This record gives sequence, C-alpha cells and structure tokens, in this order.
Amino acid sequence: MQVARYLINNYLEPNQTLMKNLLNLTLLFILIPTLLSAQRPAQIQKEGVLVKNMSGFNTGDTIPILGLNSTFNKYLIKDLYGNRFVNINKIKLIEGYYDYWEDIWFKYRAADIVESGWDFQEREVLNDEANDYFQNALQSDIIFENGLLYDYLYQLILDIHPKALNKAKIGYFKVLIIKSADVESFVFDNGLMVMTTGLLASLDSKKELVELLTTHIAHIVLEDNLINLKQEIKAERRAAVFSGIATVATAAGSAYAAIEHDIYIDPYLPADIGLATYFLSKSLMESAGASYNQNQIILALSVSKNFLANNEDLSWHNESAFNAYMAPAISFTAWQAYHMKNYSQSILLTEKLHSMQLALEDDYLLYSKLLRSTSNTEESNLKALEFLTSAQKMSKSLLIDLDKEAALIYLRLGDKENAEIALNNYKKGLELLSKKGMTTEKEINDINQIAYYHKLDLDQFEN
Repeated sequence: MQVARYLINNYLEPNQTLMKNLLNLTLLFILIPTLLSAQRPAQIQKEGVLVKNMSGFNTGDTIPILGLNSTFNKYLIKDLYGNRFVNINKIKLIEGYYDYWEDIWFKYRAADIVESGWDFQEREVLNDEANDYFQNALQSDIIFENGLLYDYLYQLILDIHPKALNKAKIGYFKVLIIKSADVESFVFDNGLMVMTTGLLASLDSKKELVELLTTHIAHIVLEDNLINLKQEIKAERRAAVFSGIATVATAAGSAYAAIEHDIYIDPYLPADIGLATYFLSKSLMESAGASYNQNQIILALSVSKNFLANNEDLSWHNESAFNAYMAPAISFTAWQAYHMKNYSQSILLTEKLHSMQLALEDDYLLYSKLLRSTSNTEESNLKALEFLTSAQKMSKSLLIDLDKEAALIYLRLGDKENAEIALNNYKKGLELLSKKGMTTEKEINDINQIAYYHKLDLDQFEN
C-alpha cells in the first residue's frame, strides 16, 4: 500500500486528478476491510491432506478445512463448486494448530458461521442485554464486591481458558456476583458469568468451583445462548423482561444494605430482601438464551468433563486458598439467611466458617444471635457470650452491636448488673452514630423499653 501511495505522489502528473482519485478510492477499499478485520478474530480453519482425489484437487494436496459436521462426520471445504461437506475419510487432518477450546469451537460452530455468518445483529442484542443486566444490578446495589474473590475467580477462568473468546469481535470473560442466598448461576453470550453468593457459599471444594466454571465456559464457547436466541426468543419479549426488572429495581432502590460497618455490624435490612429474585428469574434466563435444553446441557458437561480429565491439576491444589477466598461469600450468605429467618442454613454456613478457622468478629456475632434465636438454656447462653468475647477480641474497632447482644443474653441469665453495663455502652455507641447523621430513634426507644421493663438504670441519651 505504501508503494502505491508513493506512485501516486511522485509519478502521476498534477493534471491527472481523476486517476489520483481512483487510486485513492482503491486504497480506501483495501484499508477498510483491514481495519474491520482487526476488530474481529480470524476465522478458525484447519488443514488436511487429501487421501482421495476430489474435484479440483489431487491425492496428497493440502487443503483448508472450514468446519465440521460432527453428526455426520463430514468436513466443510471449498472447491470449484463452492462450500460443501465431504466425508472425513477423504481427508487426513493435520493436528496441532489450536488449543482445546478452539478445537471445540471449530467442531461445533465453525461450519455454521461459514454458512450463515456471524449473526452480528443477534449478538449485539445479547451483548446489550448483558450490559443492561449489569447496569440494573449496579443501580440496585445487589452486586457483591470483594476484590480478592473476583481476582481468584479470574485466575481460575484464565487457567481454564487463557485466550480471548472467538466471537464476532474480540471478547473476554467477565464475572458478576449477585447478593442472593439462592444457589444459582448462568452466563450471557458475551462471556459475562453471573453467580450468587449463595452458590459460592454452597461449594465445598475448589474442584466443584472449577467444574462449574468449566461448564459455563463450555456453554459460552458452544454459543448455546445465541443458538437459543435465534430459534426461540423474540425481541419484544426480551425488551419487556428488562423493562420489568428496571421498574422493580427503581422502586426498590437499595434493597441490600452492607452488613458490616465500622461500629454497627447489623443494621436493619429493607423488607424487600428478595429483589435479587428478579435478576435470577426464569424469564430473564430465557431472554438471555441461558435456559438450555437437555442436549445442550449434556454436551456442555461432556466438553467440560473431557477438558478436566486432561487438566486434573486445576481442581485439587491449594484447597486452603479456596476456603479463604470463599469465606466472604459464606459469611454474607449466612447473614442473609439469618435475616430471612432461615436459621438452619445460617447455622450450617456459620459452622462451616468456624470449622475452617476463618470466622471473623461478625461471624461470631452472628453465631451468638443464632444461638439466642434457637435455644434458651444456660449452656447455650453462656456459649453465646463466649462467641461475643471472641468477636470483641478480634475486633479492631468499637462494635456496638456486640454490647446489645450481650445485654440481651445477660438478661436471660438474670445478670442485670452486666446487662445494664452493656446497654449503657450500646447507648453511647448509638449516640456516636446519631452524631454522624444516622437515624437511631427506633433503637433508642427499644433500649428504653427494655430498661423500663427490667428496671435498669441507663444513662441519659444526648441528642
């Protein structure tokens, strides 16, 4: 192209304007496809050696293979008559060009792309849906933020699939963790993986997590979402689904409050703790093409299983790191289950943290609350106080909710002296919150009622 430009500028006479314009136009048509191709991956092709003569080719010729029809064991090639499928026994495949996931894409998707194109419009619809989903989740404050956990998940994903996605344009995997006790996960066509804190909390080993991620990657590589969109889902239905979610998200506002604060661990959570249900609904998954049929599920599991069979080291090593990275999701889910009155699940998850020696001060506080909610024996009350002592020792700041919990347990034990001390400490903490602008009137009223009922002498609260 530089040679052509040189000829235009140095050898054409000034009055040959028309010829210059024609050559410039020619260069433009050469340049545009080059620029556009840089925005999309090259079509994966393989090569094979002919073992039988075919039209336009002789035995021993090396020819490009454009795709594969795995059902009928035929290769897609291009000869004098255009694209056509030929029996694989006519060509000996040359191996060694691509990795596992590129081979999977070639086996199941390449021929369809050659025949019908990249489906740019449909892909763009699915990409817009993924972006809308993320924006609505962000505005609704239901995204679980933990930088170390996200980094751990990205490490595992890149260990499984280290290259960019082979889509209509270059794409990469993305992870979104939703604050929800539901055990759920699904993916969008553009590589966005959605999973819940409840799902992560339910996993017992790194092996289970790696298997989950690998199966999701298989669905994305196989492009099941796109296939389902083309076959079943109408654009009007998708728009309606996201419109409904946006309305709910706007009405609910910030439905999930952060559980940990500097001095007040356990604030009141909004009544609509089920907002995430809308972000995990069946209709939304259908809209994103993520409601897979039985054949798609079986194939994705098979692809995942075959990959892991040859990469066993991804599943077993560094189990202690897995537990540490999952701990924040386990803790959050335990608190959420507690507020949803699902005490059995909350106890199970809190004990899981305790057994892994990963419980923090807020986890010990929760353990105390659970004991108080599910038992009222002297033994359980004394054990609850032990958990509060452990929480206080671990805490590096003033956690006033520990005082409130301790007061309630002391009252159960008939120890009014210590209950009075704890409630006064709690009241002082509320005063600090009030000075910071937080609303504390309801808590103050509750404390005063407790003091009146049990005839406790509390300090005067300063507004």
